[in-house]
Amino acid sequence: MASWRERAIGAFGLLPLPEEWANDALVALSQSDDASWKRYYEFRQNQSQDEDNEEEEEDCGLPKRVREALAREAAEIGLSSTNNAAGAKMWLKHAQFVGLGDTSWEDYDNLRSATYYGLVFSPFAVPRAMELKHRYHNRMRYASVEYFATWSFKLLRFDGEPGGDTRQVDLAHQFPAGYILSGLPPETAGFDTETGYEELCSDELEDPPDIRADIDDQCWTGVHKTTFAGLTPMTVRRIRGWIFGHVVRSVTVLDDFALMRLLFATCGTASFNTASGDIGHSWPNYRHEREPALVEMRESGVVPNDADNFSISWLEHRVRMICGALRPIDRFYQPQDSLADWVGW
Repeated sequence: MASWRERAIGAFGLLPLPEEWANDALVALSQSDDASWKRYYEFRQNQSQDEDNEEEEEDCGLPKRVREALAREAAEIGLSSTNNAAGAKMWLKHAQFVGLGDTSWEDYDNLRSATYYGLVFSPFAVPRAMELKHRYHNRMRYASVEYFATWSFKLLRFDGEPGGDTRQVDLAHQFPAGYILSGLPPETAGFDTETGYEELCSDELEDPPDIRADIDDQCWTGVHKTTFAGLTPMTVRRIRGWIFGHVVRSVTVLDDFALMRLLFATCGTASFNTASGDIGHSWPNYRHEREPALVEMRESGVVPNDADNFSISWLEHRVRMICGALRPIDRFYQPQDSLADWVGW
């Protein structure tokens, strides 16, 4: 009778570890005991069945659109670089958009709130996976807007031990009472001990200060508060090492920027934009920003092909920066000027 490892390799098309990066630790992980591989097999089999049984007509076909966007992202990455073609195919075969939760609609096709779930398995014969979660909320009020978007990840192991890598185990000890973020230094990422999710980044609209007086509703001004303490080069290395096994050599099949593009697309954020099109700060955002920016770009000999529509979101700029993938044009990027926006309060 075949072992659970052999069954998993056959059922899910897992690849053998490349000889050039199959170190002793990876070989030992690949040869995990039968109980670990059984947990892996049953978990992945259940996830595949859940995806097959999903009713695509629900939620206005949004799950189908997210999956199509992920496929397009993988195809674009494969076409843009031959070095990324193999890795993009691996990702698409072993990653899936699991579905939506907690959906709420303003009307038939105007999304108010949703939680997007993604799942990525290692393409190689190692029992490892990663869950992704993207929470989104955007609601118009009488004289203000409720908005937030968060992205987080959870590293999965199947040996029966709690936690993911050593970093997530340490975070669980640092946050024993659950999710705490307010009051922490800006370099500290949030962590939800109850669910095991580690925050990558978030964006929200701040509330006006409480001045203990009656305020005209029209004084509200949208000021974005962006947090990306978890979106760092080290986080990219951790994710790469967990999914591909070797941090350095696996770059030959999928570079860091392509890896993060696919990660965000797997949880409903293809092309670094939410499925609903609301991502927060982008630059240039208004005509009065675009015109002087284009003048400066032309003087420097850098003009985007789509100059009339060019913009880059805070999320794409951050990912490009931590992945060492900034383009010449990205040096003109201007972050949000919160101080100028606060004046509106």
